Formats: sequence, structure tokens, C-alpha cells
Amino acid sequence: MSEIISPPLGAPGLRLTQTQKDLVGGSIGGIAQVLVGQPFDIVKVRIQTSPSGTYANPLECAKQLLKADGPRGFYKVCQRVQGLRGHGGLRRLG
Repeated sequence: MSEIISPPLGAPGLRLTQTQKDLVGGSIGGIAQVLVGQPFDIVKVRIQTSPSGTYANPLECAKQLLKADGPRGFYKVCQRVQGLRGHGGLRRLG
């Protein structure tokens, strides 16, 4: 498999050590995990923290979130963490 990323010996091109390959692969995997998993986590947290009866099911929660905030709403930072910025707890998140 390492032949796919690094060219054969003697060929010109970029050479990556195993550590570099692992770092690139892990980074790509982590980014994919956040992009896929974050919307599910946001819906779960909204259902857990909302008053009882606010949402009938997770799909309704997702629909309301999409309607109110658009697709970017699924990738928002938790509101409590954003609130810490004003109290000197966090300087800047994004």
C-alpha cells in the first residue's frame, strides 16, 4: 500500500515516511469523522437539552434546525462554549 503514496525508488517525486503517511491518513479520517458525525451529535444534544416535548423525534429536530439555521447549523459550536467568550474563558473560537 505504501507504493500508492510514495513513488518507486529512483522515481522523481514526493517521498513520505511512514509517520507522515500515518499523520496524513489520520487527519483525513478525523476530518471525515467530524463531517459525518457532527450533525448526529448536534441533534442528539439538542434533544437531550431541550425541554420535554420540544421535539417529537430526531428527524423533527433536524428539520427544525435546518429550517432555522441552514446546513451550517449542524456544525455550530455549542452555545455554552460561545458564551464563555464574553467572560474571558475563551478568547476566540473561529
